[in-house]
Amino acid sequence: MQIISELDTSIASVGDQIIWSIRLNNIEKNLSLEFPRLELKSDSINIISQSNILDNKLIIGQIFKLSFWETGDFLTPSYYVKVVNDINKDEFNFEPERQLVKVLSVLEENSTNNMRPLKGPVPVDSIFPTVLFFKIFLMLFFISLMIFIWTKRESSTHILSSGKKQISPYMFAKNRLLQLDTNGFSKEFYSELSHITRQFIEKSYYIRALEMTTEEISKNETLFEMSDEIFSEWVFLLQKADLIKFAKKSTPISEMEEDKSTAFKIINSTLN
Repeated sequence: MQIISELDTSIASVGDQIIWSIRLNNIEKNLSLEFPRLELKSDSINIISQSNILDNKLIIGQIFKLSFWETGDFLTPSYYVKVVNDINKDEFNFEPERQLVKVLSVLEENSTNNMRPLKGPVPVDSIFPTVLFFKIFLMLFFISLMIFIWTKRESSTHILSSGKKQISPYMFAKNRLLQLDTNGFSKEFYSELSHITRQFIEKSYYIRALEMTTEEISKNETLFEMSDEIFSEWVFLLQKADLIKFAKKSTPISEMEEDKSTAFKIINSTLN
């Protein structure tokens, strides 16, 4: 299950209405969702309305219309979705990511449009050809600079070739996994685990995995040069990390160790 938080715009003027939408994807059949009313006491942010997002008569999200009455940078209000497991009656809260909104002053926004263009100064011919002299000076300077760079090319090439060798994506990911502590909080552990595997895939296959959602990755298996088994294990690990990050649910250390081993298996598969 995945929760998506989106704004129709990230820049607005004071008093403008901004639409903030929250929706859940890949909802399991045994889960029930509850969307509470958003209550907010603030002079800076006003909630105009709150409505449901429906999919086959099932409420899967909320749409909020917000107005901001002060200039500056603001985050959308804190909100959570209550998720209930109909089988074992477990309950947990699912929090969407808070979005940043930049609010500008109406007067500040319109001030640039009301300014009249200024008439430039009238050029006057000089007795001494200053412009021509300056152009000749610049030309001589750049010619000298090019000669200097050319003479240093061989020594520069030698310095670059003898520099420190860049670490490979495999070794970088492996070192990060070795330093990853399973004795900390589950949310931080799985957030780091997800980032390590995404960054490794991005650096190895030149695919922007860090900018893709888990759902987008799962739907584009053909982009990733890995076996079906490894790809399925990776997607399952990302989905689990998303759930734990947003649901704030603790995980046993033994299970965290197993998921860490799965991450090692994913990066080691590129060596075969």
